[in-house]
Amino acid sequence: MNSTTLTRHIKAVVFDLDDTLAESKSTMDPAMSQALARLLERVEVCIISGGRFEQFEAQALRHFDASPEALSRLHRARLTVAYPLILRLYDQLRHGELVSESTLLAALAIVENYVLRGYIA
Repeated sequence: MNSTTLTRHIKAVVFDLDDTLAESKSTMDPAMSQALARLLERVEVCIISGGRFEQFEAQALRHFDASPEALSRLHRARLTVAYPLILRLYDQLRHGELVSESTLLAALAIVENYVLRGYIA
């Protein structure tokens, strides 16, 4: 499948900022910024961040070089409430407390639905 065919099927891509696009609380590597700019030329991109906008700007936008059209496809979703919940549920699963794997997966599906609905709205 070539990239043109692929982008017909993929309408949006969602990334976590910390420890995915950039080291935690650090600026994105220039190569990552360039790759993200190329992706934005093709599809909508949502970056999930739990921090304030100033932190998001410093990590993701400060040295970001993309066309205005591409930047119009860039979205930010904040996960300030869900993230601690996900960590707690995962920790409970890891230590065999209270949560089963199926409960964790159901909770993650609910959080995913919440984040994507906020992104689309």
